[in-house]
Formats: sequence, structure tokens, C-alpha cells
Amino acid sequence: MDNHQYLVDKSFQGLEKRGFKDNPQYIERLVKELDIIKSGDLADFFLNTAFICQKSKSNGIRLGPGRGSAAGSLVCYCLKITEIDPIKHKLVFERFLNPTRISSIGLADIDTDIDSTKRQKVLEEVKKDFGLDKSFQVINHLQWTEKLAIKDLARLDGVSFRESNNVTKAMGRSKHAENVPKVMEFLKRHPFIEKNYKKLVGLIKSYSVHAGAVITLDKPVEYYDSLLKVNDLICLDNDGKTCDALGFLKNDLLGIKPLAVFEDALNLIEEDVKLPQIYDDEEVFKTINKSQLGLFQLGAGATGSVCRMLKPENFEELAAVVALSRPGAKSGGDRERYIDCKHGKRLVSYEHPDLEPILKENYGAIIYQEDVMRIITDFAGLTPADADNIRRGISKKIPEIFEEYYPKFIRGCVSRGIDEEVAIKVWDKIGSSGAYSFNKSHSVAYAMIAYLGGWLKTYYPSEFYIASLNHADGESKRQKILDELVNEGYELANPNINISTCKYAITDNKVYLPLTSIKGVGIPATVAIMENRPFRSFKDFMKHKTSKVNAKIVKALIEAGALDDFNKPRDEMYSIVSGKKVKWDETEKMSREFQKINIVINENLLDKYDLKQIGITKEVKSLASLKENSEYSDFYIKVMCMKFTEKNGYGIAKVSDGFNTLNLTVPRELIERYGNDLNKISAPLFCHVNGQGDFYRILSLIYLDDLEKYEKEISFYTGVAIKKLEKFQKASDIKVGLVRDIHYFKSRKNNDCVRYNVQISENKILTGKMNCVNPPKLLEGDYIYYIDRDNVFLDIVKII
Repeated sequence: MDNHQYLVDKSFQGLEKRGFKDNPQYIERLVKELDIIKSGDLADFFLNTAFICQKSKSNGIRLGPGRGSAAGSLVCYCLKITEIDPIKHKLVFERFLNPTRISSIGLADIDTDIDSTKRQKVLEEVKKDFGLDKSFQVINHLQWTEKLAIKDLARLDGVSFRESNNVTKAMGRSKHAENVPKVMEFLKRHPFIEKNYKKLVGLIKSYSVHAGAVITLDKPVEYYDSLLKVNDLICLDNDGKTCDALGFLKNDLLGIKPLAVFEDALNLIEEDVKLPQIYDDEEVFKTINKSQLGLFQLGAGATGSVCRMLKPENFEELAAVVALSRPGAKSGGDRERYIDCKHGKRLVSYEHPDLEPILKENYGAIIYQEDVMRIITDFAGLTPADADNIRRGISKKIPEIFEEYYPKFIRGCVSRGIDEEVAIKVWDKIGSSGAYSFNKSHSVAYAMIAYLGGWLKTYYPSEFYIASLNHADGESKRQKILDELVNEGYELANPNINISTCKYAITDNKVYLPLTSIKGVGIPATVAIMENRPFRSFKDFMKHKTSKVNAKIVKALIEAGALDDFNKPRDEMYSIVSGKKVKWDETEKMSREFQKINIVINENLLDKYDLKQIGITKEVKSLASLKENSEYSDFYIKVMCMKFTEKNGYGIAKVSDGFNTLNLTVPRELIERYGNDLNKISAPLFCHVNGQGDFYRILSLIYLDDLEKYEKEISFYTGVAIKKLEKFQKASDIKVGLVRDIHYFKSRKNNDCVRYNVQISENKILTGKMNCVNPPKLLEGDYIYYIDRDNVFLDIVKII
């Protein structure tokens, strides 16, 4: 029996197991797909993939329901490569594979999602099964673009990163420097960069390992290709596209965290529970609409926003959320149309009655590439191969395809009794909507993962939340989950010496932080504690702890509140361990606790500081809102400094508002004045910062535990100095600013110099200004700086 016949037999056996043995629609579809697979001699590709999937499942490794266009294949469904019924969900096989596609652009990928913690195990099994000399991962080539070339050469030429970054940012999406005057001006100032940047473009800058691609060969690798070592991994010395062109069998094995969350959650559930295979539970959709946190593709960004607007009530609408969240759906108007029609704010309409069976599910909107393809086949009567060609031409904006297929489409419509004017209107519609339509197979697959997360969150919330916490990457994500747990009625608890492990845990509706979440407490110490507990008292703990739990770790456990169950004051236990008497007030106790676990358990230390009572009326922003800000802006924040590090001429302050953390750049002049304050435990600060995203710089600050010392700073925030500044500005026809953050120093020629900031307005500060000729001495209080229209500095005078 040859491999293709074996594939046929296995496919029909799978069809029977799926329950469609005698269904003519499924049989006809399966025969058609198998014929196309045979025409491309692709039996080995499907059999290899099926083998990898079944072997992984037999080893207890959780796989996703599918991904990408392969979810539109009934053969994949029958072989259990995917768990998506393409006929039920109206998915098109030709979007994945058709004779024209095979001959022109090659084989489409079959992407397989794997529990991210088990992907390495799958890769090892593939190598073992197919042979160490016949199975390899592939590489990615990172080539120099004009932007990268300019940046790298600028570094060699001694240009600051900030300057080169600002210049390349000006290029936007433009690939060519010649199109951007600012870049050309920069290049003229730097002839070394101008002479060499084009020489680098297109050359390979670096290599990396492809995120998923794995090649399996029928003979040892020396018959086909050379090898390259990348990040200590031996890979094929070709990227994915080249491997496709060479005809290698390539599987994309991709690790995703939601599957690891599902596996851990199910393991935490005491009874034997399996995930559902039907996606129609109303309670699950209520959960999804209540909160998208922790749900695949729905938890953040545009997808979460669309989900909240749409409020999906069935699986088809949930799948639509994934497609409607793409930028094109918004700009094209189909997102608004779909949502308005769903909520009854707009009537559903069609250009022709024959479009209703195709677009009814979408309220008349074209949101999927499969919609385009069905219009071409079912409405215009063209072939599925024609449909995929047109779909590809539209999405890739290939004008030749428009010219070739336009008359064919119109003739096809007219031959079916459709008015030519209507046909032209529909062609224009698919041309505009299809340019940004999304792969429905992909939407359905991702919606299934989102639904399964929603199901666990609905019926096993404790287990789902704990698994999500244990797989969350980053403090911000963990904090959001903890916040939702508290809102759902759970109590947040400090790490506990007799309960906590290396992971989060819920006991009696309390969420216990891991011992490993304590700064300075690692896995070896935690394991040693777990092996020797329970501990009845602090004395018992000190007696039975092992050498892996040294004095430094014990101090950290005390500060984090992990020994509070011993009913002994923290400072008393700390005194015993350190050998010195210490006394902590409540502020000191809270500061030390936060410093160790970086999370507010009961009371936020910053709540002690009421800014309005001390005369500060500025709006305080959360660090989460700063991270989401995409425009260079000024903000005021109230934070604790968790760590301060000095570097060459500047500092980095890691700060927290009790929920999120952010690294702030601290200018040299501020370090001179506030360095001691920044180094204090959980130093409470009120800061004026500017920047965007994850990059912000402190312009000025107030140390909130010593307000009297900083009356000058307060005046800037309360508006006293600003009002004086406005008064001077009205009385002068030149620019006027307030001198800020003064720093005296000696130049290389031993001249007296001063560096300072100049506050032009409430939210605008000029930084890094210098005056090396007769600088003013001992500036104190508020000073006015006069600047003429050409930014030539005139004078500094004291405000009267």
C-alpha cells in the first residue's frame, strides 16, 4: 500500500469516528480534498503531521484545536490534526490548499499549538522518531534595513542613541531615507553613515531560531543541506521560505501558554474533568462578557475592546470578535456595521438576495477571507481555485489579478441572472472589504481556545485563576489577576511558612503568594522549608530549618509577613535573627513588606500621603496608564522607589504605585539633590515625568517623607511659581522660564559652570542647559530665566 492510499484509509476511518460515515456532504468534501492532496503528492506531509500530533497526545501533551488555514481541512479534522469541523463552521479548504496554490506559492503550513511547557519535549520526540540526523529546526535571517543600518552605523560613528532613534522614527513606515528630509539632513551631517548605510541593506545582520518550524527529512541531512549553530542549537542553514522552496516537509510546532494554563487548572481540579467539545453554554458567554482577563486573545488591546462592545452571545459572534479587532475592519467600517446590526441599531442589508446565505451570519458585513471566496464561488460561479487567487490578489494588492478576474467575475454573475450593475457593486465591495478581511479558520480556532478558558473560569474559577497566576509573565499581568480575584470575593494573603509553595495557591478563599515571590527566597530554600514543615512556632522554625535557609532568607521571610502565624511581632523576630534590637513603626513594617513582595496585600503605603492636604492638586496617573500612553507627554505620579541604580551620568529608579512597576531615568542634577532619598526603603515620591510607553524621565520630584525641606518644589506643583511665571511672560515679549534643578560643576578648563532645567510652562521644561561664563552663585528660591526668540540666554534674576 502506498502512502497516499494509507492516507485515504486513515481519513475515512477518522470520518467514521467523527460520526459522519454515511453523510454525503462530508464524503464528497473528503474525496475532493484527498484528490487535491494526491495531485500535489502531499500524503507524507499530512501523515507526518498526524503522527506528531497523535504521538504528542499519547504522551499526555495538550494540543490546541488548530490554527490558521489548515483548520479548513476535513482531512486534518479526520486525522485529528485539528478539532475543528470545517463544514459546520463553513470553512473553505481552498483557502488552505488548491492546485494553483501548490504550483505557484508552495505548500501552506500546518501550525500546531502546543502546551508551552511541553514544546521542548515534543521537539525531542520528533528528533527521536525521525532521527537525529533527519530532524532539525530552521533559522530566521534578520537583514539590515535602512533604519537598522543607520542606527548601527550611528553607534559606530559616536552618535547618541537618542539622536539616531529620533531620526529613524521620522522615517515611519517609509523604507527609504531619501523620502524623509529630516533623515537626509542627518546623513549630510554624518558622511560616514551616508556613505555606508546602503551597503548594508539586504545583508544578513543576525540569525535566530524560527519560533515553530521543524523540518523532517527522508535521508540524513548531508544529502540536502548544511547546518548552522544558533544559540547553541544546531539548525538547518536555511530559513522557512527557502525550506519550502526546496520541498522539505515543514511542521510549525508553536508553544502557547493558554494550553499550559488549561492543563494546570485541570490538574488542580479534584474530580476527573474534561474540557467541553460543544461551545454553546450561555453561562460561559456571560463570564466572557463580564471580564476578558486571562482569556486567549481577548484579555487586552483591540480584541478586548471589541469584545466589550459586541458582547458575543454565541460562538459565531465570539469568532467574529477576533476578526473585527483587526485595524482594517475598523477603518473599512465593517466593525461598526457588524456591532450596530447585532445590537439592532442598524438594519441588515445586502446588495443582492443571493448574498444573504453567505453573509447572514455576519449581518451583511464581509469580515472573513472565506466570505470573499464564497461570494466568488457561490455568487459568481467561479472555481474555488479562482476564489483563492482573487482572495490572495486582493489581500496582497496585486493589480494584475484585478485586471484578469474582473471580467470573469462580471460574466459569471451575469450568466447567473444577476444585473451587471449589481455585479460591479459587489466586485467593488469585495475589493475594498477583502483587502483587510481575516482568515475565518484562524478566528474559529482562536475563539475555541478563548471559549475553553471562559468555561474553566465559569465553572472552576479558583483553579483557573491560580493556573493563570502561575503562568503570568510580568508583575503587571499578575497584579491584574490578583485585583480581579479580590473583586470576586477572594482575600489576598501574605506568603505563609506552613501553606505557601513555589506557586500561588488558594485555601479557604484566600490567595497565598508563593514563598518564591519573596525577594531573596529561591526554590532551594522553599523546597527545604516544605520538606520540614509544619512549624509550630518561631522557635520551632529556627530549630528545624536547614542550612539552605540562612539568616538572610529568614529576615526576608519575616519582612514579607511569612511568619506572622507565629503571633510574634516582626521586629522582635528580626531582632533575634540579626542580633540587634530594632523597632519598626507601621510605616517601616509596610515599607519592608512591600520591598520584599512588590505587592500591596492589605494597605497601600502611598495612601498615607494625601496630596491635597499638602497643597498638591495635580492629577495623579497610574503607572498602567503611563505604559499605555503612546505619545510623548508629561504626567504626575505618586510612587514608591523600590530600587535605585546610578550609572554614567544618570540613574535608574524602579518605582511602583502598588500595582505596577516602571523604570524611570533620573538626570544627574536630581541625583545630586535626592540620591539619599531615592536609596531609602520604599521611598515615597511625587514625581513630574515625561516620556511614553515604557520610557519616562523624572523632571522633578518631592520626597513625601520630608515635605518641609522641599517647599520650593511644592510651589511648582501648587501653581505659586507658575503664576509668577505667567505674570512675567505677559510683561515681556521674549521667552521667560523658571530655573529648576540647579547643579554646579567645573568644566574641563576648570571654569565654574552650572546646569539646570528651565520650566517654560506648567508642562514644558527645557533640559540640560549650561552657562560657563560667570554662572550665578548659590541660587536659592525661585529664579526667572530670560530667553530671547533665538534661544540665546540673556539673564537670571530672582523673583521678587
